Amino acid sequence: MRLLKTYINCIKAQPRLYPACVLAVAAFETVKIAVLLIYFLKLSLPMTIVFVLCPLASTALFWLANTCPLRSPLWLYRVIGIGLFVNMGYKRAINYICDEPYEGPHGFAAWGWIWLKPLLICSGVLAAHRLLSFMSEKGFKAGKAYRSALASLQPFFGTEGRKDIKNRKSLLIVPGCIILCFSAVLVLTTAFLHYHFPNMDIDAILFTVRYANDGFSPELGRKLLLYGAIAVCGAAVFCVRLVRMFKAEKLVFKSPDKKSGIKSSAKASRRLMLAIIPMISVYMLVDEANILTYAEHLLHRSQLYENYYVVPDSSVITFPEEKKNLIYIYLESFENSYASPENGGLQPRDLMPELTQLANENINFSHTDKLGGSTAWAPSIAYTMGATIAQTSGVLLMTPLGKMRNSMGDLQSFLPSLRRLEDVLHDNGYEQLYIEGSDSSFAAYNRYVGRYDDSNIFDLNTARDEGLIPEDYFEMWGFEDMKMFEFSKMKIEELAKGDKPFAVTMYTMDTHSYEEGYECPLCDTSIENSFARTIRCTSKQVGDFIEWLKGRPYFKDTVVILTGDHIAEHLPEGIEFEANGYMRSPYNCFINAQAQPLNMKNRQFSPLDMFPTTVAALGADIKGDRLGLGTDLFSGTPTLCEELGTEEFTDQLQQRSYYFNDEFWKDT
Repeated sequence: MRLLKTYINCIKAQPRLYPACVLAVAAFETVKIAVLLIYFLKLSLPMTIVFVLCPLASTALFWLANTCPLRSPLWLYRVIGIGLFVNMGYKRAINYICDEPYEGPHGFAAWGWIWLKPLLICSGVLAAHRLLSFMSEKGFKAGKAYRSALASLQPFFGTEGRKDIKNRKSLLIVPGCIILCFSAVLVLTTAFLHYHFPNMDIDAILFTVRYANDGFSPELGRKLLLYGAIAVCGAAVFCVRLVRMFKAEKLVFKSPDKKSGIKSSAKASRRLMLAIIPMISVYMLVDEANILTYAEHLLHRSQLYENYYVVPDSSVITFPEEKKNLIYIYLESFENSYASPENGGLQPRDLMPELTQLANENINFSHTDKLGGSTAWAPSIAYTMGATIAQTSGVLLMTPLGKMRNSMGDLQSFLPSLRRLEDVLHDNGYEQLYIEGSDSSFAAYNRYVGRYDDSNIFDLNTARDEGLIPEDYFEMWGFEDMKMFEFSKMKIEELAKGDKPFAVTMYTMDTHSYEEGYECPLCDTSIENSFARTIRCTSKQVGDFIEWLKGRPYFKDTVVILTGDHIAEHLPEGIEFEANGYMRSPYNCFINAQAQPLNMKNRQFSPLDMFPTTVAALGADIKGDRLGLGTDLFSGTPTLCEELGTEEFTDQLQQRSYYFNDEFWKDT
């Protein structure tokens, strides 16, 4: 009873608006949970009551009795705490509800723990805060340091006692401002990488910075300008704050209602600001870009290439006399989770029925007994250019720091001495064409392919030059997939009239996950989720393209390979990407392959294995079943993932390799 009375008295002591706001937030989020429960689950009445009351009780019971943020000089941290509390509980609750179709029915204990966990965490943080505050009042150094650290990061403060800035101190302002400006840039760089290039490590970032200097979409350019403007504003705020700290004796931090406040030494706060903000900014960037992992890999030398790399040349590859054509289509961000659970995906309704049907009717290499693909993951194959290199050369892209020092742009191609699929096809008399809707100079794609007179690139600029689109035409990254398939049909027909076997590589772009897809006139507007619409639309366009191919006289002599370049990097809302134990994997399908797989299910493999598998699909014989670091999946030879273990293989792939640097980066 005493506890309840204390609780009630705490609530009565609050301004009336605060309990009303807490209850409004709790009620709003509870209604959201209730709607999800009604939509997804069929629960008994007792479970429904518990499930609905848990969020309301957990939010209200904890925050109603706490001090209103307006009454605390550390109001910012209380506001952030409330936001984290609500986000922690409700995000996990939504995931829990959405996972039900894949994990079975929900229970009281698991649901209760979702709401109890943030309550316990917040209680622990608040208890630690009160203990350190008490230590500060009693004169303990740890408590004072804690209070000064919190105060120095508060957004608003007053000053007390003015002093002139002496020459010696004025000299400290300049390096201090430089440090804070640099910190602001690091914070915004981290934010940009997190939201637009997630899962990229420093190696991939080095490559992108060095090569991705052309072909940016206007949308990405606008975002870069926005982040730059925010960084400038943040740096200005930091610098003004530092100058004020130099001019004051003490800093005064007051609550928004002006009824309580704390004071801190300006000198101590200044030092803490110059220490804490750079430390936080550096830590954020190091964590986001996996710099420590990169450094760890640099310290270890891998013998993977020396022990396993097979040069893909005529000494190990023998093509048949009658050569088959090749059409290789990279499907942007296409992964098997877009299918329904019964087909190996995660969506309540299959978003790519045409692709699912093609995979089931033809050859799909899978890590399960359903629709699946490669599950070996490394940051350098998590974006299109890195994935392209992996699938066409059987190696993982690495950018040595030494090459950053020199002008790699002076090279006619990057990885100039690395033999790839283009070289193998050229040696065997193929006419090759690479088709994409963007500018091929982006990420230096035009310096990776198009090495020979019979290897041509058709991109945004080519389409403009040939009058197929207006000079100023630009949609998302160039021209949309609807036009890409239209132009591809025209180009394939031209190649088919020649007397050489042809190889056409195509890239779709409409399902680029950063922009959450591009909606063209063919998209089904009855589908609520915008990204789901683009997935469904691309699947239908690919299905229509395959049907068109089937009607061509050269189809029987053409091998068609469909593959996701990588799994979605950004995870748009409204699409299921996670479930307990589910492993995401890029889509793959082989049509008209000239080899039969000994085992295409329950395999462990990487995108590097697509290289020899593609060559084998064309009917070529591969001595030893390996090219690069990849293994022909049609054969019975274990992949390096299966031989070494996926984790060990991917770890060694990312380690420093003298062979890679010396052999593949030398200019020919």
